[in-house]
Amino acid sequence: MRKYAAFLVIVLLLALVPAVLAGGWAVVTLDEAPGEIHAGQPWTVSFMVMQHGQTPVHRLDAKSPIEPLLVAENPATGQRVEIVATPTKKVGQFVAEVTFPSEGAWTWTIFPNPLAGETLFEPLNVLPALAAPEVKAQPVPAADLEAAPAVQPVVADPQPAPSTGVTAGNGGAVATGLRWVALIVVAIAALLFVVQNRRRGAPQPQAQVES
Repeated sequence: MRKYAAFLVIVLLLALVPAVLAGGWAVVTLDEAPGEIHAGQPWTVSFMVMQHGQTPVHRLDAKSPIEPLLVAENPATGQRVEIVATPTKKVGQFVAEVTFPSEGAWTWTIFPNPLAGETLFEPLNVLPALAAPEVKAQPVPAADLEAAPAVQPVVADPQPAPSTGVTAGNGGAVATGLRWVALIVVAIAALLFVVQNRRRGAPQPQAQVES
């Protein structure tokens, strides 16, 4: 059994030699140190894939592009995140956008697939999620207040004053009454005139003279 195990190890090592000699391994270097990271917020990391640790590389050939895989894990919760990075216009440079679902210490590594090699980095300290920003009312600029049209006072329609005089219907009745009064006055005056004339025309009695 030991002979078979040793033979198997030798075969595996021999299988890896051509890949190593052909440059089938790479290392990953970060463009900058990770900044402040919050749970639930996207975090973008930029890095270089260096073949043999020296040459930036995007692809091995026309059919073999480099597809780095970022793997992060939270040991406290068991959560795991995997993101395939995308290449930039710069040869050998890749970016990955990661959103960590929880706070805590996250271990992470990047595999430069299909090349061999695994680069481990210092654990990331993911901070708690940010609180939602409080919405505050914005003050209105003085210029806008001056430009606003002035409020016009509302003028109520004038209401007709209550009538204190005689209405049109009552006016006819009053006029009729005045006519009757005038006729009565005229009749009384005519009667008095006739009586006066009769008294003047009556013969006066003669005084008797005593002898």
